[in-house]
Formats: sequence, C-alpha cells, structure tokens
Amino acid sequence: MKRLFVSVALMLSACATGTVHPPYSGPAAMKVVEVADKTQAEIYEGARQWIAENFKSSNAVIEYESRDTFTVIGNARSADMVACVSWGVIKTTFDATCMHPASMLYTMKVEAKDGRMRISVPNIALSRAAYSNSAGGGKGFDMAVDAPAYALLSERVMLHADEIVNYLNSAASSDF
Repeated sequence: MKRLFVSVALMLSACATGTVHPPYSGPAAMKVVEVADKTQAEIYEGARQWIAENFKSSNAVIEYESRDTFTVIGNARSADMVACVSWGVIKTTFDATCMHPASMLYTMKVEAKDGRMRISVPNIALSRAAYSNSAGGGKGFDMAVDAPAYALLSERVMLHADEIVNYLNSAASSDF
C-alpha cells in the first residue's frame, strides 16, 4: 500500500513539471516607433482614440491621460487565453497538462513626440475567472507573471504599436 501511495504521489508530481519563478519586477518593456508626418498632438489623440476603441474592460480603459505631457495609459484584458497556470507554473504553451488557461490583464503606456511614440508595458498579470464544473467549482485568480512569461507576453502587447500607426495613417486618409 505504501508503494502504491508513493507511486501515485510521484505520478502527480511529474504532472507539475516546470519551475516556479518569482513575479517579474524588472524594467518595463519599451518600444519606440516612428510615425512619419504626424505631430505630437496627432499621435496623442490617435493613440487615445485607438485605446478607447480597442481595449475592452469592465473598468475604465483609460487610466490616465495628459495633454500637457502627451501621455495616455490604458488598461486592457486580452480576449483570448494566453497562458496556462498548472501547479503554480506559468506556461505560454497549451498542452494536456494545462489546468487553468488564463487571459492577460495589462497596462500600456503611450508617450507621443513629433514623428514618434514610445510604448511601454508597466505590468502584466494573468487572470482566470471563477468557474464551475461537475467535479466542483474553482476560484478565479489574478496573478503577476514571472520573467519568462513577461518577456513573451510584453512582445505580444508591443504589436499594438503597429496597430496604432495603421490607425493614425488610416484616419489621415479618411474623407469623412
């Protein structure tokens, strides 16, 4: 009986492969993007409008905006599942060991200058809504990401830079 218990315990611990890393506490990921033929005010206003139209949240999506510093800070939740949390380990790939798929909560800061903008990602967290199933219920959670997950997920957020530039350029070509 003791051998059976040890065998089952070893099998369960094998499912929890991976390393638990501490939450990321380094500098924010940052990207500077050239925006040809746009003024600081045009970039600021375009980024503000893009965030308002594209970030979805039950809370206010624009956390801070200043026309004096041409800065906008927005909060968002990813529409899709971006990571798995299994036994405290964050994985950015999905496989049969994925216990809790999670979406991403993040903050994106846009600072405008003439002809360019800087995008940074001050924080990223994973979020799982509470759920229920036939075996019982599960509690939801929000948790800070670790360094390996931050590196991958912040790159995903940086893709918004190109989307904002496209938005600014398409707004200029509009003849409304």
